[in-house]
Amino acid sequence: MTTLSTRPKLLRRAALASLAALMVGAPCCGGGNLGSPSEVTELRVLAVTADKPYAAPGDMVTFRLTYADALGDEPRALSVQWLGGCVNPIGDDYLGCFPQFLGPNTIIQSDMVPAELSGVPDAVSFSMPIPKDVLAAPRIAESGVPFSEAYAFFIVCAGTIQFTDQAEGFESFPLECVDGATGKKLGAESFVVGYTQVYVFADGRSNTNPPVLGLTLDGAEMPEDAESAPVVPKCAAAKESEEEGGCNQDAADDCKTFKIQATVEDVAEFDPESSETGDAVVEEAIWIDYFTDKGDITGFRQLVNDPATGYKPVHATEFTPPAEPGLVNLWAVVHDARGGSSVIRRVVRVE
Repeated sequence: MTTLSTRPKLLRRAALASLAALMVGAPCCGGGNLGSPSEVTELRVLAVTADKPYAAPGDMVTFRLTYADALGDEPRALSVQWLGGCVNPIGDDYLGCFPQFLGPNTIIQSDMVPAELSGVPDAVSFSMPIPKDVLAAPRIAESGVPFSEAYAFFIVCAGTIQFTDQAEGFESFPLECVDGATGKKLGAESFVVGYTQVYVFADGRSNTNPPVLGLTLDGAEMPEDAESAPVVPKCAAAKESEEEGGCNQDAADDCKTFKIQATVEDVAEFDPESSETGDAVVEEAIWIDYFTDKGDITGFRQLVNDPATGYKPVHATEFTPPAEPGLVNLWAVVHDARGGSSVIRRVVRVE
């Protein structure tokens, strides 16, 4: 899944070589109000999962989107629009999809999403057929196998989605999000645009989404039912640290922290495109992104399977509760390097 900025750039799937760089955390007191990537403080799309990351000609692929809206005191109802039908865009660039969307094969789906679905894994879905002739004009993978790719775009808006005449050719996304009452254009805190891809290989290879079986708090399994959520003490020092820009390490050290770990077993599959020779067996990389809507997470991204060294049974992150009491959402999104993903959510009660 890739989200686009107002002036989007092409962001390809992370190569294995760059995964290690992504594992490096940003410093606490960096310049600007960047915040932590684990913090959900506005409208965020956490994941879009395809049931068939590697599909076959003629398959029906279903995408399931997980989002969280934490901008205000309560989540908002949303408009969600999907665009499908783009295959092998010119230049292997998502911008090449926009001319295809003017053609007859475009699939458009619009949904009104109630506020209570905020944070629910796989809450919004969209199904798209893969053309039977998808491999008629394929690309060639490094392994020499012909393949094609199909794109699905999503637009998530806390208002009304409309076409814009401000797009400069196909360099800007031709949709915008406006306040339904005032017509005022809404910004990135209320408007998310992105895309995801599925692949079709001529050799029929498949890719199974890496399953996440649970979430533990200091080693104890967390229940699905929010009514039975484990209780953790609030962190009064978190407020002091926040007032000092999040850089008061002494204040943060006064808080009790908890180990959060997604239950992910050794499920890495063989990755043909990462093999250096025909005889080498290289497993895909698998990692977890952790999110919370309150409190703090140290270690946003954790590696589960390293193609070079294998499975890592310890892939926990550290959670510091917020200063305010109430329910706190914790999410774990498990990714593999070939476009597979799975999502889980659990809740803790801060008192």
